[in-house]
Amino acid sequence: MKNNENTKAACAGEIIKKQQEINTIEESETGRKLAEVEELYKVMAESSLGAVFIVQDGKIQFINTSAIAYAGYTSEEVIGQDSDILVHPEDREKVKTLSREMLAGTRKSAFDFRLITKNKHIRWILQTVTPIQYGGKPAILGNAID
Repeated sequence: MKNNENTKAACAGEIIKKQQEINTIEESETGRKLAEVEELYKVMAESSLGAVFIVQDGKIQFINTSAIAYAGYTSEEVIGQDSDILVHPEDREKVKTLSREMLAGTRKSAFDFRLITKNKHIRWILQTVTPIQYGGKPAILGNAID
């Protein structure tokens, strides 16, 4: 009887050990897949001809090279700044209102507004916004074209 219990205990130990190995492999595979997806999204955002940006808590958290080219700033100059820093002052309320409508799902079509470049030139932008999660918190993904 004692030998049978030792065998059962040894088998249970082996099963637990194999399950831990499987979990480690699955976690490694999941981590690899997640890294691939993150890299894909980064490449897509950076290679997009349109502006791509993320706003969280009213501040710009990410901006791609196309958006920077539209505005003439560097990413360092706009990351962490208020989201409306590039919006023409006369269009700020319009952008807020239309963005809220789009985020609430009551507006489906893109909207246009004036952007002020670093050199104080005006460019017209057509934009959409979408609610997302970024870093585990609510954020806004913006897409725009000139």
